Amino acid sequence: MKKIYFLGSIILSLFLFAACSSTQNSTTANGKKKSGRDYSTYANLADILRRNPGIEVSGTGAGTTVRIRGMNSIMLDNRPLYVIDGAIIGRDYARANEALNTADIASVRIIKDLAQLNRYGEQGRNGVIYIRSKASQNSKK
Repeated sequence: MKKIYFLGSIILSLFLFAACSSTQNSTTANGKKKSGRDYSTYANLADILRRNPGIEVSGTGAGTTVRIRGMNSIMLDNRPLYVIDGAIIGRDYARANEALNTADIASVRIIKDLAQLNRYGEQGRNGVIYIRSKASQNSKK
């Protein structure tokens, strides 16, 4: 009986530890919910993209090239489309990188599903990097 009680208390302790250490939906000092990742420690958009599976990032600075693996074009342009808060920025990495400070990024989503790419038409043929800012996230709450 003591072994069952001991095992039960260990399982309960692990469950409570996991629940309390989760960073999802934590709260800030003023009591507002905070969710998602903190991208403020990244130097630029390329550093964020390098951490996403399925993305190939090469070069540095203005010479940075980004490609979504699995997305190929008959034309030689394999650059993805950048969209920030619903506004199409284009295929230029440097322009997308300058458009938003990393500390202002709430989420980055890589879109390669053909059904979702149809929304962007021919422009989205090489995939879409959808960036959502904290400002747009807060305005929808």
